[in-house]
Amino acid sequence: MFTPQKEPSYFERVMLNIERSIDPRILGIVTTVFICVGLGVALVVLQPPRLTDLYDPFLTPLKVIPEWYLLPAFGVVKAAPFKLLGLGFMGLVVGGLFLLPFIPDFSKRLPGGRFLGRSLFVAVHIAVAALGIVTLLE
Repeated sequence: MFTPQKEPSYFERVMLNIERSIDPRILGIVTTVFICVGLGVALVVLQPPRLTDLYDPFLTPLKVIPEWYLLPAFGVVKAAPFKLLGLGFMGLVVGGLFLLPFIPDFSKRLPGGRFLGRSLFVAVHIAVAALGIVTLLE
């Protein structure tokens, strides 16, 4: 009539307590996430994706160009007879940017100074854009 049940082992008691304390929905979500991550890792390890074409690391590319915002500086370095002079020109540009606040206001000192300042501003921007475009087209 009555069959005695054996007492659960320590491991079984711990697992029963864990199952009772965790919400089954969360347990299912966590299990699904672990399975998906495990499958993804297994696929990447067994068959890694080729993201780029094969290349020779010792072969220099024919045309190396920097990002668009570095094109004018790259053009200055390329146009200089030797690279140290090009770096000096770039240093002068940065130094000139630091000196801009100390230049006196043209409109108070010179007649037509506001026009001079604006035209200088526009000329510098056009020159930088042209230098970038010329560097890109070379």
